[in-house]
Amino acid sequence: MSRSGSRSWCPGLALVLVVAVAPAQKWSETQGDTAAGLVATSQAVLDAQSDALILIAASHPDDRYVLPAVWLRYCHGARVAVLLATRGGGGQNSTGPESGDALERIRTLETEAGCSHFDGQVWYLDRPDGGYRRTAEETYAEWGRDETLHDLVRLLRTIRPDAVLTTHHRQESHGHDLALVDLLLQAVPLAGDAGFDVGMQPHAVPLFAIGATADSSKRLTVAVDRLESVRGASLRRLAWNILRTAHRSPGSPAPMETVFAPDLHFDLQVGAAAPDAPLARLPSLFREGVWPAGVAGAEELERFLHIELPQMSPGSESIARVVDELGTMHALLADPAFVGDAAVRLRRRIEAVERVALHWSGAKVALDVPPGTFAIAGEEFVVGVYVHVAAGVATTIRAEGIDGIGLDLQSAEVSELTLPYGGTRRIEARIRVPLRSEDADDPMAKRFRGDRFVPPVRVRFHFALHGMELPVELTVPVEERPPVEVAVLPRLLLLPDSRRELQFSVRVVRNTRFPIEGDLEVRAPAGYAIKQDRRKVHLRDRRGDLFRFEVRAAEGRRSGVDVLRIALAGTRVALPIHKVDVKVPPTLRIGVLRGRDDTLPGILGVGGLGLSWSELSDADVAAGDLGAFDTVVVDVRALRDRPDARRGFRRLLEFAAESGHRLVVFYHKDIEFHQPGESFLGAPLTPFQIGKARITRADAPVEMLLPDHVLFNRPNQIKPWDWDGWGQERALYLPEVYSDEFDELIELNDPGQPSERGALLYTRTGQGEYVYCSLALWRQLKKLHPGAVRLLANLLTPSPRK
Repeated sequence: MSRSGSRSWCPGLALVLVVAVAPAQKWSETQGDTAAGLVATSQAVLDAQSDALILIAASHPDDRYVLPAVWLRYCHGARVAVLLATRGGGGQNSTGPESGDALERIRTLETEAGCSHFDGQVWYLDRPDGGYRRTAEETYAEWGRDETLHDLVRLLRTIRPDAVLTTHHRQESHGHDLALVDLLLQAVPLAGDAGFDVGMQPHAVPLFAIGATADSSKRLTVAVDRLESVRGASLRRLAWNILRTAHRSPGSPAPMETVFAPDLHFDLQVGAAAPDAPLARLPSLFREGVWPAGVAGAEELERFLHIELPQMSPGSESIARVVDELGTMHALLADPAFVGDAAVRLRRRIEAVERVALHWSGAKVALDVPPGTFAIAGEEFVVGVYVHVAAGVATTIRAEGIDGIGLDLQSAEVSELTLPYGGTRRIEARIRVPLRSEDADDPMAKRFRGDRFVPPVRVRFHFALHGMELPVELTVPVEERPPVEVAVLPRLLLLPDSRRELQFSVRVVRNTRFPIEGDLEVRAPAGYAIKQDRRKVHLRDRRGDLFRFEVRAAEGRRSGVDVLRIALAGTRVALPIHKVDVKVPPTLRIGVLRGRDDTLPGILGVGGLGLSWSELSDADVAAGDLGAFDTVVVDVRALRDRPDARRGFRRLLEFAAESGHRLVVFYHKDIEFHQPGESFLGAPLTPFQIGKARITRADAPVEMLLPDHVLFNRPNQIKPWDWDGWGQERALYLPEVYSDEFDELIELNDPGQPSERGALLYTRTGQGEYVYCSLALWRQLKKLHPGAVRLLANLLTPSPRK
């Protein structure tokens, strides 16, 4: 017997180019190189025929907004802005140990990289991501409903889009999505309401659509499985490739057919036009009421952009014709009548036509940034610059920095580069970074907060063609770093009852080109002694060094947190010491099958419990002496990328069946524990099936069903208050089907949800023990939550040998 737990169309241009699927990309790999070629030229021609700006709102960086974005860009030439409610810091990280703020930085750069594929500008509401939430009310408890509505209206008036879309709908299962839909339904009309004061001019949005549901009465349907002829793939495939290549931290996306349906469906809402042709009714430069009254030339310019330009072929005469038309457009822009919305729309058209002229002339700039180059405030660095112009095209090129960045071209002409006959030229550019007022220890921090991510170094090149300068902006793919970085390993120290001495290391990295010399000093509060608390740092030729320290605590310590202060010149780092009332047998020998997370190794070693532990390789699982261990731990999601470990898992189950041994398996996603095409057996008793159920409330009540159980009493007694103060969630991906021979140790439930008993399962197997723990223990251990530390110690301690 087993127990079951809870739980349109796309008109293509004449040019056809089949593109290969791009490999995984980082943000830096999408910068420092201007667009060129047939695809870029076709997009520029299409962009010249539109001046619409569409805002797509979504909850998380890897949501489905990518599909409507590529439809709007590639089929209509509309500009796209993406507004994200969160930066995704509460999600899973499949690429490394980062969580919280560090994961938000990774996901922000993934978003910027992904949106660069469709030239999307990204805006952030910067709401906290506390993980999965079931309802909008749960979400509002973290976001603040009124504050979020205020900020959403402010951003709508800042971005001033012509339409707002979201693929989220009223029947979503995620509370973030439900809250965003609810907020949008209120914010869009408020954006045009002069009585709602956010310190900005009102902006009425004429078209608003949310993801359609089965009972939608005013539905817009867009076919996205048709071929986008310029790029040689369907819109659905193009969007899925962006998710797959740019958004790596959440893990590989589900198959395309699962992520995206073959049709996009929207339910038109506030001020929406008819479903048959909604975009055709958006405001445009040439619409009545937008083009300034009394200014001539609208008909001629519209004919050029919509009829003549798409039919022109690259060549000297075409370039001259386009540049001449640009002169006319700039003259219109200088007319005092062109203000406000008309000026904004005309500038969008000008920028697109400038790109057409540049692409036809073969103009391209590519930056060659040496590995390990960083932007350091008050210093300079050199990058290689490759400039390309089609043969026979005469041009002069100058460059400048943006937002205080200094730039000098190191060429014979010094300030300008002349290519009288076109061709390719490599020069060097010296880039100077100004002194800034940002946090000196973390100069990138401010860039990951607020409405936009602004790269630290941006430059602008100007190509002179037929007497007119055409600008090209580039982001230099570098991070801004402090001159010297100081990091502590591990990031937190755990001082248990049984230890008085801890070890930690301090890593010093020199980013500046100047030598670093000084004293690395560790200061401890009363009751602690630091062996060699001052070390000399000499970094002239080397980029970094590692220094090991020992700290000794006095006896009779009380539980709590003390802080070591680490300083080198003007750089200071705090190292907390968490004194926890926890016992663990000092002779325990632990084997760890590691995943990407580094929390457990930091707690087990010399900076924590001080246990003897070893990392298990796939070869160790297959043929190693597992009998050398008392406990083997399969860490969080460790089986995800380790097919050989999954194939050899029977040896771990055999280890668990021996007297005095225990196998502990921490949480895995269902698709990681049950890989498609594999008959994986991860537990000694069958059936055993991981589901998708979770306990989302970190404060969900915990009932210990078997309070006298060994896991709650040896070597530490787990008390009711050990469950207090948890963060983000209680448990996730709980087993949904398992043998009734497992001991169910705790019962949990979210408000209004069925109770769950599979979060902590225990069984005797042979003469040994097996534990499956889907509690979000690792999140609590990252902050050394005392109750979580005590529970971990109990999980690590097997019952005595029989």
